Amino acid sequence: MIHLNAVEAFYEPRKEVYERLNTIEWEEPLMREDESAFICGLLRAERPRRILEVGVYCGATTSIIAQCMADIGTEGCEIHSIDVLTECDTDADKKIGYVYENTREYFEKAHIRQTFHTGNIAPAFMDEIGDGIDFAVLDTVHFLPGELLDFLSILPYLKKGAVVCLHDISQHHTHPLRGDEFACGTLFSAVTAEKYLNARVTDSRYDTKMPNIGAFRVTEQTMEHIENVFLAICLKWHRFPSAKQLLTFRESFCRHYSEELIRIFDNAVDMNCDSTVIVRLDDIPDGSRVIIYGYGLMGRTCYRRLKRAGRCEILAWVDPDFEKIGDSRVTDPDAVDISTADVVMIGVSNYSEFKSIREKLAHDKGIDEKKFFIFDAPYEDL
Repeated sequence: MIHLNAVEAFYEPRKEVYERLNTIEWEEPLMREDESAFICGLLRAERPRRILEVGVYCGATTSIIAQCMADIGTEGCEIHSIDVLTECDTDADKKIGYVYENTREYFEKAHIRQTFHTGNIAPAFMDEIGDGIDFAVLDTVHFLPGELLDFLSILPYLKKGAVVCLHDISQHHTHPLRGDEFACGTLFSAVTAEKYLNARVTDSRYDTKMPNIGAFRVTEQTMEHIENVFLAICLKWHRFPSAKQLLTFRESFCRHYSEELIRIFDNAVDMNCDSTVIVRLDDIPDGSRVIIYGYGLMGRTCYRRLKRAGRCEILAWVDPDFEKIGDSRVTDPDAVDISTADVVMIGVSNYSEFKSIREKLAHDKGIDEKKFFIFDAPYEDL
């Protein structure tokens, strides 16, 4: 069900924050005034006790949320704010949430308890934060799989009836340079829930326009049909999470979702690795004898691409943890003469680890460094 124009906008909290911050240099919220008022209107109607914010940046929206909760007299309210960064990407001298820190003393006097959790993705913090979340705001990367993974990682911690706000659900249409930023719109479309939209009034010849912010209420049907969100992850990704982040998401999903859904997630990762992680085989001569070192995300992608191309002979696929891996295709590096390969593909996603393995193989096994395949790939530590 979609509830149109059912949220009474609440503008005052944003105005009060602006007045309080007029003596410091700060960046304004990345939400328009009507978007902040939509969130505050929902907060006033719902009066939540535990609020989760995923995506913080300067903390202006955090301040507006806290001001709203102070205005409606919700003493003892908790706000947990998560961001993968620790500093603002436009100014490393400013910490994530610095705007809120300038107003923290005021809100503490109003009995608003707020905590920043920075430097990692949402599932890394959710056990610490705990369950019983009754209101959430998702506003992170906007590129697939972005907010879809964020939502799936927080859903098990949301109360039945919790409200989730999504920002930038139509930005891919309204901003000329952001046509690929449709993760929030995809999630809003895919999730089964009661949905809320306030039509945006414009000065154009049209009376209304698709809003850039929406919300939905988690119901029993949300979890019953959560496979729709997992299936949406199979769409083409435009911002690839690091291998470490994907592992953290997967570990969280394994604890909360069925094996069938985990298989969908794994297939989505594999498909996007094949189409997004760049493993170019053009520079490898036909008939080359190849050894793949490593079973991680990159290693598995290399194996699939080589098997599919069928131009090279895979002599072996090795990993020091072959026994723990338990895949019959993977064997002990010490049981293979790696020097017999024409090409050695080190299938790891971390460049520091890549260099360490390359140096070890060159030193201990006498491998000519010209044999090592160099990936045109997004190493996560570069």
